[in-house]
Amino acid sequence: MSDIRFSRISKTFGNGVEAVLDFSLVIPSPTLAVLVGPSGCGKTTVLRLLAGLEDPTSGEIWLGDTRIDALEPRKRDIAMVFQSYALFPHMTVGENLSFGLSLRKTPKQDINTRVEEIAKKLDIAGLLQRKPGELSGGQRQRVALGRAIIREPKVYLFDEPLSSLDAKLRMSMRYMIKKLYNEVRTTTIYVTHDQVEAMTIGELLIVMQGGKIHQVGTPEECYHRPGDTFVASFLGSPPMNLLEAAFDESDGWLSMPGGERYEPKQAYAALLRRHGRRSVIVGIRPEDIKPAQGDEHGGLCMKGAVVLTEPLGYEKLVHISIGGAEVIAKSHSGFAVEAGGAMRISVDDSNVHFFSAETGRAIPEQAGA
Repeated sequence: MSDIRFSRISKTFGNGVEAVLDFSLVIPSPTLAVLVGPSGCGKTTVLRLLAGLEDPTSGEIWLGDTRIDALEPRKRDIAMVFQSYALFPHMTVGENLSFGLSLRKTPKQDINTRVEEIAKKLDIAGLLQRKPGELSGGQRQRVALGRAIIREPKVYLFDEPLSSLDAKLRMSMRYMIKKLYNEVRTTTIYVTHDQVEAMTIGELLIVMQGGKIHQVGTPEECYHRPGDTFVASFLGSPPMNLLEAAFDESDGWLSMPGGERYEPKQAYAALLRRHGRRSVIVGIRPEDIKPAQGDEHGGLCMKGAVVLTEPLGYEKLVHISIGGAEVIAKSHSGFAVEAGGAMRISVDDSNVHFFSAETGRAIPEQAGA
């Protein structure tokens, strides 16, 4: 078992750009981990530091019991799949697949057997005599994937491998990558800026922004219990609605946009009082918003004007203006509304999130947290 450990890794480039800042993380083996965040957040730099394509400015990287940040890339036993495929254009598919094994002086018969196994697994057995220029983008990506897994390394790295494929191919390749991981059970680190891709592929998400880790957890944990407003707004399509509210210590109620008042759970109110909160950010997932039915008892209710609707077939997005703030609701049915109309919405207490207006960090429900 080869756990990966980053210990206080930082990377500053020659132009003074700090790409990674005090990055500490343990990825247990085997894990399918996804580094996710917007462009420029440092996720690809972390991958390149692990692969040995960049040297850290400070900190240590360990693979099992071996410190690897000073080792040459070829000595790290790590295979990487690039966004650009990086296939040899003058070689056939079969030659591309076998290249790494040939460098290791693997017996020819063993190479042939392994190439046939991998080609069959990736459904490219009929392409072994073709060259990369004769393949589609999806076929080339499968060859690049095959060239990595044929080596049977300790770790696989994927640097946004699906970004140049169309939506249908991305979906099929996501399935293939996850299926392969379930078969080989080798630690895999996948980099993407696509939060849907991250949620569907990853067992463990590492959400990054500005060279730092914002949250580490399962997709479900990061989505349903975001650690801060960045994670809340980054994961989800559409993202979580974030509304500014004022806390009244005298009665424990919140003043919401549009003049509505809301009484949060007692545990939240007690925590807000204890920390002297005057302003709070209230978070609501679009799918948790429902049309209010008569007099609602408990929960958060607000009234607004429908700005526009976006029919998406199976579901509908409804944009609602509430006291100058815009809220997006998502529903499979029930929003029989038109732009310009008024409507009242409700959110169950269990689906309301609270964040500090000062730090953006989530406010836990447990008073002792």
